[in-house]
Amino acid sequence: MSDEQTTFLLLAVLYLVECCLIAGRDSFLFLPRPFGHFWQAQAAGKGLAVRHGVLAVLPPLTPWRPAVLSSPAPLLFHPSGIIHRETGREIRWEEINSLSAENARLYINGAPFARFQDEYGAVEAMNRLKALISAPPETRPAAIRALLALRGQPGSVKRAVQRMKRRTFPLRLLGTVQLPVMFAMPPVLFHLLPPGAAFLLSAALIFLTGWCISGLFFRIHRKLYPERRGERWGKLFHFLLYPPGTIGATHALSLPLGSRYHPAAWACALLPERDRRSFLARLLREGRYPVSRGACSPDAAERFREASREEYEALHSYLDRCGLLPPEEEPEWEEKDGCTRYCPRCLGIYRTEAETCPACSVIPLQPLPARRERQGTDCGGREENSP
Repeated sequence: MSDEQTTFLLLAVLYLVECCLIAGRDSFLFLPRPFGHFWQAQAAGKGLAVRHGVLAVLPPLTPWRPAVLSSPAPLLFHPSGIIHRETGREIRWEEINSLSAENARLYINGAPFARFQDEYGAVEAMNRLKALISAPPETRPAAIRALLALRGQPGSVKRAVQRMKRRTFPLRLLGTVQLPVMFAMPPVLFHLLPPGAAFLLSAALIFLTGWCISGLFFRIHRKLYPERRGERWGKLFHFLLYPPGTIGATHALSLPLGSRYHPAAWACALLPERDRRSFLARLLREGRYPVSRGACSPDAAERFREASREEYEALHSYLDRCGLLPPEEEPEWEEKDGCTRYCPRCLGIYRTEAETCPACSVIPLQPLPARRERQGTDCGGREENSP
């Protein structure tokens, strides 16, 4: 392999690494479409599973496609205590002696309890817990309902995105210049100059561009997130020591914006009508029929469902208040397929004698509703115990 090819391969690997991020299993990536005014939503949970979530890959041409990462908080609130959404772990209110937030983690009684998307989410959860702990037990259910109320009207969310795009325009412009500096200039220099001189000149150009982006990033981050001082300085030192990492500077400014609002608020503001209805209907079904990934006792499972029901009511109230409550979706099927039951959570259609959905584990299957005129589909390949 020639020096030019080796250099290009190394830079491509660095670029790919900077396009990867670790997201929660319930997270959604909101990305602007390559052409057009609207955005699109991608479930981050489809990526490669890692220790703290899933490995998601951002789209190429990162300077001009800012992404927003949004996910429900990992905590569920119940009058008896708090529940971890994924593990099902519980802690009762009277057992909480100390709370702290550090490195995007919430610590309860000195032990890590939940990991958040960023430091902002962990600190906000800590403050919410402190408010609930100080509330009298008889008023705690009402305090929980008040805290679960979704924030951000679609108009305010749109304005937040427009402000972010306006602030980051100089950075995206400089990031566009960075791409040819990293991927086109080094091979040309290796072709025209001796290897030593080509390497030094390429490194100098990459470092110079990276340092310019670092300074611009620091300035923009201070305007967008004035309260996140530690995050700002940490990113600045990372970029100064590792200039190729500035490829992800635009995403470092846009991704944290997602922690300010619920995924439903982002969907209401950014998605086209058809995609929005489908996305919101899915969130409502998942809230109405929750599934805990962790094993728990029947009593704990009941408390998990009650806490999830409060979240569902908050989401339903928010969408109704905004006038964006989607119509309830129904499964679609062909009579010739012989399907008799469906899952109300995932709308999967089955020919099976099992009592619960094979995909959603604990959700009981229901008989298919009365037949209506609709576009026919097959059983989607989800068949068990087929005759």
